Order: sequence, then structure tokens, then C-alpha cells
Amino acid sequence: MIIRKNITLENTHLKKLDPLINKHEGNLSAAIRDSIDIADIVVQQYGSVENAITNLTSQTKKLTDREQSIESGNNVLIGSPIFQWMLKCTKGIPLDH
Repeated sequence: MIIRKNITLENTHLKKLDPLINKHEGNLSAAIRDSIDIADIVVQQYGSVENAITNLTSQTKKLTDREQSIESGNNVLIGSPIFQWMLKCTKGIPLDH
């Protein structure tokens, strides 16, 4: 079902939509539909508009569980080639107790 509505946008809002308008070759309706889809994804991810704004605009990035475990020293992140080399070079060496 298609519903037609009149909306009023200021130039500042249109400038913010420019990347989406260009993507859709000047089709403002398609750009607004895309922005609605993006807003829906963000609200699903963060639970509310307020949480999304807070998390996306904060200077300190919220760490994921994986990042927290690395930061705390409980886990370490190493590259696969180094890990393979370590396994090969330590084969047969007894572990310290």
C-alpha cells in the first residue's frame, strides 16, 4: 500500500540526505525509504533512538565482550600464522606447572 504525504525539509536535512539521494539518482522518496530502513536497523541494534545517539556520538567506544576480555588480560589475540608457528615450534616441549 502506498500512502502519499507532504513533508517539509530544510536545506540542512536535504544536505544530510545527499549521499542517499545521489545513490537513487535524485529520487527523494527512495532516499527517505533508505533512511527509514537505516533508522530501523539502528533502533533494533541499540534498543532506542536515545541509546543509539548516545552510543554513536560518544567519544569513548563501547567495547565488545571480546575486546573487554583482551583488555583485561584474560585473553590474547594473535595472528593465525604466528599461532601455527608457535604450535609447530613448541611440539613436544613439556608445560610448566
